[in-house]
Amino acid sequence: MRDAVVQGAPEAEHRLRELGLERDYIDRAVRAGANERKPRHSFEPKSAPGLKDWIARVGELRSCVVHEAGWRYADPRNVPLVYTADKTTSLGVLLGDRNTGDEDSNSGPRSKYPKGAVIASATANAAEQPQLDLDVTQSSGYGHLDDADLARMDVWFLVTYPVEMGDRFIVKREVSLANSITPDSHINSWRERLLLPPMDFGAVVLPDEPEGPDDIDVYVGAL
Repeated sequence: MRDAVVQGAPEAEHRLRELGLERDYIDRAVRAGANERKPRHSFEPKSAPGLKDWIARVGELRSCVVHEAGWRYADPRNVPLVYTADKTTSLGVLLGDRNTGDEDSNSGPRSKYPKGAVIASATANAAEQPQLDLDVTQSSGYGHLDDADLARMDVWFLVTYPVEMGDRFIVKREVSLANSITPDSHINSWRERLLLPPMDFGAVVLPDEPEGPDDIDVYVGAL
């Protein structure tokens, strides 16, 4: 398997613009998530900070990319994605590990949670799916992606990994193009990695439980 092409700033930002994206979209999405971590009261579950972070990060990313870059958005099998109108490129979010944003890592980040057997199912069943044009976006930008669409797409991820460094809350991040999946369905192979500087938010709450919904599947077809 070929090694990933790794680019740091400013090359990473140039590559983002080639994809029709801006670093500002990524900054705003990560910041929106971090801002939602503070608990509102003591009755919230321990996993609330990470879950609220994930919801806000997904929502802000999709809002930026749809309204400002003209992409569309869909939720195939409840996976939140944005994608180009020609259905060649999509972007989702993924929780990585300590290798996230690290140019010295040989392998790059590995998804924190197994992403499910439906990845293989989506690819295997793509040829059997009827080719239906259901992409009725109208003015909302909301569209449709089926398994065949997903199998043909380049699937990029905003990969993040939150860490505490002393009293500082840091989010390591990159935007990377998935290559394939491992037998246990963790994503840990990349064709391209666009490394962005970590963001520092000071003192923010880290959860004691998972950072986001670990039962949501992401679709990546082997090349």
